Amino acid sequence: MNRSAVSTVGTVLVAFALTACGSSGSAGASLPSDSMTSTTSTSPTDTTSASPTTSLSPPASPTSTSATGTTRPVPPITAMHACRPEDLGVAAGRSLATSGHVGVTILFRNVSRTGCTLEGYPGVAGLDAQGHQAVQATRSTNGYLGGTYGVRNIMVAPGASASAMVEGTDVPSGMATSCATYPALLVTAPGHTDSHVVHVSVPGCSGLQVHPVVVGTSGRP
Repeated sequence: MNRSAVSTVGTVLVAFALTACGSSGSAGASLPSDSMTSTTSTSPTDTTSASPTTSLSPPASPTSTSATGTTRPVPPITAMHACRPEDLGVAAGRSLATSGHVGVTILFRNVSRTGCTLEGYPGVAGLDAQGHQAVQATRSTNGYLGGTYGVRNIMVAPGASASAMVEGTDVPSGMATSCATYPALLVTAPGHTDSHVVHVSVPGCSGLQVHPVVVGTSGRP
């Protein structure tokens, strides 16, 4: 074999050896199929069905339980206001007379739909036949017909009445042989400024007295 041929064969052998080594290194770098890590895709857990149901309903009204076990709503607490002029109707009630003393009851009826309060003395003036104020009633906690009074804040329910007693006498004093009689009274409810003419006759031999308002229609404490 000549040198050219030998050189060519050697080059081929070297190239073959290099190719074989490259193939062997590549195979050695490969991992066996049973050692490969597999990736598993996991969907996120649906927790909607496990969540508790939240009620958006408004809270129930407070209730109370009676001795029999019956549950009933508790009414709301509201503040009581003083009676306003439009809350009251003013009129004469019954009259009393004994031992020369005459008493007339003035009624303050609550004509509104809510309760209200009254406290103290009404304003009372005796009117003459021409409708002029002739005498002012004196405030008093003691009366011959009514007993002993106290000034109290009283509640007047819708449709109910408070009352006040006005007293006069029909016995002339001293040398007098007759007394003035007032055919009507000008009445102002406690704490108010508007007045009502009440057509009721009251004698005034010793002037007039008015007592504080009380619960009910009797005018008495």
